[in-house]
Amino acid sequence: MKILKQQETQTLDELVTAQIEARISLCQRHCKDLEKLLAELIEEDDGIKRKHEILTSIPGIDLTTAATLISELNELGGANAKQLHLSPVSRP
Repeated sequence: MKILKQQETQTLDELVTAQIEARISLCQRHCKDLEKLLAELIEEDDGIKRKHEILTSIPGIDLTTAATLISELNELGGANAKQLHLSPVSRP
């Protein structure tokens, strides 16, 4: 979508601009539909829902980022720091 928006600013042809705007609108609708479906799927599983609530409580982590982390990191929520080979960091 980023590329489409860039192309929109670079064209002078009204027809091309209208076509690009239509494609951007379609992409935005598809994104909203997918986010709605993703939210519904998260609500169906209590374990995933809990992980999602924890992750989205962190500033900067939204629905999609949380879902990606949950799907890619099987150990998320089930491993401790030692199992993940993490060491404590002292903060000033």
